[in-house]
Amino acid sequence: MNMNDFGTVSDLNRIASEERGTLIFIEGPFGGLIMTNDQTIKSYKTEVHPLPDEDGGGYEALYPQIGRSVVGYGATQADALHDLSEASTLFLEIMEETGQTPPLPKT
Repeated sequence: MNMNDFGTVSDLNRIASEERGTLIFIEGPFGGLIMTNDQTIKSYKTEVHPLPDEDGGGYEALYPQIGRSVVGYGATQADALHDLSEASTLFLEIMEETGQTPPLPKT
């Protein structure tokens, strides 16, 4: 199965923009994988770390692959992950507005 099985690139990008931004096509040995920017960032490894009490405590969540470009904070781990998700949405909107795509997930 290849990209042509799904239509043209412009068809895919039109569908993706209705869903969530630009599509990314990843070639592989057995064909390819099509991911939206949102799916790409959600496939990154996520880390959650406790913050020192002298810094206010709580937790910090981030994607190590993109460093401190997108970070979430919260009183609980769940709050930090929720904040990271919201920050990711804003990050992707800015990337799309500037014609950029997030880096492919490291395997």
